[in-house]
Amino acid sequence: LSLLATLGHMMAGEGAAEFNHRRPPSWGPEMERTYSYRAYVTDLMHWVMLTDLLPHQQAAAILMQLTGSAREITRSIGGNEILNGAMLEGVHYDPVSYIIAGLRSRFGQLDEETRLAAMTEILAFTRRPNENINQVLYRL
Repeated sequence: LSLLATLGHMMAGEGAAEFNHRRPPSWGPEMERTYSYRAYVTDLMHWVMLTDLLPHQQAAAILMQLTGSAREITRSIGGNEILNGAMLEGVHYDPVSYIIAGLRSRFGQLDEETRLAAMTEILAFTRRPNENINQVLYRL
């Protein structure tokens, strides 16, 4: 019986290694080809909604999971900014939003890049073989 309990505990722990509600996703600009900044921010927002950490703890956890030049850039963020957030262009941001805004200014797409990417996707859009109209409209 104890062998089965131990085996069950080990099996339950396998999935937990993939996701931890106390550890945010990791990201760095070197990952851009396989994990875009935009996808990272989406995953980060989902993590913020799920975690039970306080905002300043969330901010510190996010900073610890950054890699490469993203980590280097954020090393200048002070303790007060991590605890209380800060002002950017006349707007007060909470600690997590402050970090995301700082990263966006360096690694996010510019407005023109976003428009160009959307235009390219629309121009490249075609109907797939054997695809009915409902499927085409769903993808559009």
